[in-house]
Amino acid sequence: MLTLAVNGVNPTYINDDLICVGIVAADDKSGNFYKEIVLQDNTAGISVLIDQSEYYTTYPIGRRVFIKLRGLYIASVDGNIKIGSIENGALARIPNTSITSHFFPGKWNLEVTAKKKKLSQINSTDINTLVEFDTVQFQSADIGKTFADAITQTDVNRYLQDCGSGTIIVRTSGFANFASSVIPCKGGMVRGVVQFYGSTAQIFLRNTEDLDMNIDRCGTITVPFDTIEENFTGIAANVAVSDTGWLSMTITGEKSWLGKSSGGNSYPEATAYQSNGAVETWLVSPPFDLTSADTLSFESAQSFWVQDGLSVWFSQNFDVCNPSAATWVPLTCNLATGTSGSNTFVPSGNVSLSGFTGTGFIGFKYVGNGATGQTSNYRVDNVLIR
Repeated sequence: MLTLAVNGVNPTYINDDLICVGIVAADDKSGNFYKEIVLQDNTAGISVLIDQSEYYTTYPIGRRVFIKLRGLYIASVDGNIKIGSIENGALARIPNTSITSHFFPGKWNLEVTAKKKKLSQINSTDINTLVEFDTVQFQSADIGKTFADAITQTDVNRYLQDCGSGTIIVRTSGFANFASSVIPCKGGMVRGVVQFYGSTAQIFLRNTEDLDMNIDRCGTITVPFDTIEENFTGIAANVAVSDTGWLSMTITGEKSWLGKSSGGNSYPEATAYQSNGAVETWLVSPPFDLTSADTLSFESAQSFWVQDGLSVWFSQNFDVCNPSAATWVPLTCNLATGTSGSNTFVPSGNVSLSGFTGTGFIGFKYVGNGATGQTSNYRVDNVLIR
């Protein structure tokens, strides 16, 4: 792949008789790439803007393409180097009438080799190249949701995570033909093209064949605990809770229980602040054996109180891969309210679970609504089940 001088966001005219040669790594067949073709070779990748729809019939994934660069422009767009034409001083798509003057297709059915990567290894050298991650999963807060909003045709970010602390955005167009597909619950392999938004890396799937997810999720607890004692020390900051069996499940909206800390104390926190509408998100415990653990206690706190947004529930049949099928029973306990004092943790008291048998789960349910101002913050800490 050629190296050309780029003057930031200001398009630079290519005045030399240069030819760029690469294999199509991403086309517009699925709709996740729109009037943008991504080429790569064994050194790098480049994005080229073209004003042509359904170009995949001529330039599909795996076809070699030669591009005469003289007369085109190159610029950095949202942190990504792209080639195109110019319009009103900005980089624009190559007009449809000029494409065949610059594009010359070659062999078909060539292999586009994906770079094997860890989430933490993605950097600017990976821009516009195909990468592959093994043993990853979508965060629990995304399970059951769709890749994007196909109804309003709105782009959506979902979050991929590994078995450590690595995360990366998976961004999908609302026009993609898999926008309404449901996020997989299980873990496995994910492949996609790297692009950046400013300094933030993102992965764009080319189609659902870039997913092979059929293994158990990281941190899956199959044997119920005899007791649970959780103070959330070391919880990852500002990401959806998913640690040693604890997980965040978002039923409505885009908000989740996130890891937070204050004064050296760590805890999960939920809020509807800055949401566009209704929020319902659950913090669910690992499974525990009710023959050895039949009493629950915890602490809760609120800040910026507007409404009582926290409730506590019990289930015997929760399944992370089928959360809507769970039956939840409300539990009566002391909870932080508007009279508790901001940021003051309130003991729940001992909550008896002796009326239940088998395996149990505790769910902390938060509800709010950013559109109506119901945006209290709620925290949970020091959960003890014994």
